[in-house]
Amino acid sequence: MLVQGTTMGGGRSTFHLYPPGTPPSVRTDKTTYREGEAIRVDWAAGPGWKWDWLGVTRRGAGYVNVQATCTGGYCGDADYLVWRYVDAATEGSAVFDATTASQGVTTWPLK
Repeated sequence: MLVQGTTMGGGRSTFHLYPPGTPPSVRTDKTTYREGEAIRVDWAAGPGWKWDWLGVTRRGAGYVNVQATCTGGYCGDADYLVWRYVDAATEGSAVFDATTASQGVTTWPLK
C-alpha cells in the first residue's frame, strides 16, 4: 500500500519463494523437434535479473565458460540461433516460433 498525504493506492506484484540453494531449471516440452515446429521452454528458480534470457543453439554449441574473463557478464557470441529476454521473471514459459523469433534469429524455421 502506498500512502501520500490522504491518498492511498494499492498494487500487486507476483513473487515466488524457493528454498535456499534451489538451482535454476530449464526444460522443453519435447526432446526432439521437427524443422519449423514451435519450441516451448519452461523455466523456474531463475535469478530474476533484468537481462536474463533464453537461447536456442545447435547441439553442442552455445556453451559459454562462466569462469572466463567477461565484461559485465557478457562472454561473447555463442552461436545462438534464436534468443529472447525473460523480462526478469524467475519462472515462466516461452515459445520460439515464426511469430516470436524476432530476436537473434536470421531465419525461421531454424536450421
